[in-house]
Amino acid sequence: DNFIHETMTTSVWTYGVEPQDKMIRNEHCRNLHGCVRSPLTLLRIGELSLLTAPGEIDPVYFFGRAASTVDYGAKWGQWYFPAIEGLEQFMPGKHKAMVGQANNYLSYLVPVSDNVGWSNDKHPNHYEELVTIGKNFGDDTYAALLDLLSEEFRGSCQPSSLARSASPLMTE
Repeated sequence: DNFIHETMTTSVWTYGVEPQDKMIRNEHCRNLHGCVRSPLTLLRIGELSLLTAPGEIDPVYFFGRAASTVDYGAKWGQWYFPAIEGLEQFMPGKHKAMVGQANNYLSYLVPVSDNVGWSNDKHPNHYEELVTIGKNFGDDTYAALLDLLSEEFRGSCQPSSLARSASPLMTE
């Protein structure tokens, strides 16, 4: 849903793209122009757990945050940022990390509640919105990672519940 991002990256999704990586359109895709799939991974090596995501990750998705309100002054007013539970607490093992720009790079992952809009370039909290693939990309990826973490069996030969329900992660 980010017209500027789509315009700047049209050639990335159109030319020289492997068939399995092309934009697709189906009942799970909310975007007018199509959606892309990208793998998410939970890797365990002993007591180390690594999650991957296809972009630059806002740390709040990993660490979480308490609800807060920020006053941006008379022009912008107060903005409420809801609490977010960090993925770290749901990960198995003693050592935990998240690796961004892994398996793919689509854009920034920004919580919907933090997104000030791609055209709101004068806002003091603006930048990532301009270069994110879509407003819901961060939250959709977060939800898919939570789903991955909730799987009883985690392995390359077992599809996630998203795949079993024929509803793969679709990002706008």
